Amino acid sequence: MRRRLLILVLAALLPLIALSGSMIWLNLRQQQSAMRADAIHRVVEIIERVDRELLVQMEMLAMLSQSPALDAPLLDLDRFHVLAGRFERELTQWRSVTLLDAEARPLLRTAVPMGGALPDPRDRDTVLQVARSTTPAVSPIVFFDAGGADPQVTLHAPVLRDGAVRFVLSADIALDPLLSRSAPITFPDPAWRPFLVDAADRIVLSPRSPDAVGRLAGDRARGARASGHQGVYEGRTGEGEPVITAFRKSDLTGWSAHLSIPLPVFNAPLRRSIG
Repeated sequence: MRRRLLILVLAALLPLIALSGSMIWLNLRQQQSAMRADAIHRVVEIIERVDRELLVQMEMLAMLSQSPALDAPLLDLDRFHVLAGRFERELTQWRSVTLLDAEARPLLRTAVPMGGALPDPRDRDTVLQVARSTTPAVSPIVFFDAGGADPQVTLHAPVLRDGAVRFVLSADIALDPLLSRSAPITFPDPAWRPFLVDAADRIVLSPRSPDAVGRLAGDRARGARASGHQGVYEGRTGEGEPVITAFRKSDLTGWSAHLSIPLPVFNAPLRRSIG
């Protein structure tokens, strides 16, 4: 009799147990979905801020390109060298300004006295692209100073006269002050890991892992960037920690913002539900 009664009780409880399990699972999925949506919102905000900062610098470079010292037939490179040097000193994140002809041959560089030997452009292909398309561009590569520090990116602007590109003006911009203004976004959990990848798939910002700056992004990050402009992918940090990562890629620069959520944090709602 007792056994039959126990069976009847269990039979009555099983649907409730199944329903409770389903509700816990549904609640977990809803909270994880909310985390994914929140992470996507934040990477969109980060990359939009970075784009705005780069656009401000591009506008300053375009303003410099309007100098009468670059007009024909009154071309005055000595005068322009002085003016560009003043821009560089006023805009403290600028490291150097270079003027090149439409064939990407350097004519002057503020870091080099007039008449001195000029280095070839680091990104000749982008200079030529700007000369042919008449459209400003951000170099796809980030470089560092001789000591392996001070990450910099180069912006390129066409110098247009009578509708044609006469020169290309390039400015090396320090990224650290630029990114410090563009990415001070708070996160729901201090374990969330933001990082920024340039168009050449290299990490240019990683507050949680500063040693990763300059390295090639992981396979999953590169694959996500190649497959679309926004989404969520699974992967691991450089230390091997499993993470869920949201990303957004910029149409302006080809850079992308990524935000990784450690798997234990992502699964925390489940532990709270069954704890």
